[in-house]
Amino acid sequence: MKLLRSLSRGVLAVVVGLAATMVASSPAAGQSMSNPKPLTIPALQEWSGGTGSFTFTGATRIVWSRTYAPTLASTSQVFADDLLALTGRPVTRFAGTVADLRPGDIFLTLGSTDSGLGAEGYALSITDKITITARDERGAFYGTRTVLQLLKQSTRSRRAPRGTGRSSPSAD
Repeated sequence: MKLLRSLSRGVLAVVVGLAATMVASSPAAGQSMSNPKPLTIPALQEWSGGTGSFTFTGATRIVWSRTYAPTLASTSQVFADDLLALTGRPVTRFAGTVADLRPGDIFLTLGSTDSGLGAEGYALSITDKITITARDERGAFYGTRTVLQLLKQSTRSRRAPRGTGRSSPSAD
């Protein structure tokens, strides 16, 4: 009987110790861990995870930079068609500015000054909106492919992890 009590106290002490270790190593109350690098093909070369996620909804719109409207019109149309095929929801698209954006929108723009992106690279910012910034239309197009992959991975909820990323497929 004494052996059982002693063994029981020992097991209890180990369990309490493990629980304390888990609590100490987990984020503090109210804090969240940053999102891990998402799996995409090709892989994002850089990723800084945020917390939470972007959600694609029936109100999501594709807004492409009015400054680059003639160049990005076809990319935005292909992207809208692909989002319809993926989600079953038509997506409104128009040329506009950052000021036109609202939560849930996806913004395509050119004019990145990041020479490391090359013609096929892009920078991706995912918050309550998604922004794809590239130097060339090819980079913007490849950025839309990454967004499609992220939304496809969360089949029912159509979410993308918040964070910032950068990729240049031609440099892989």
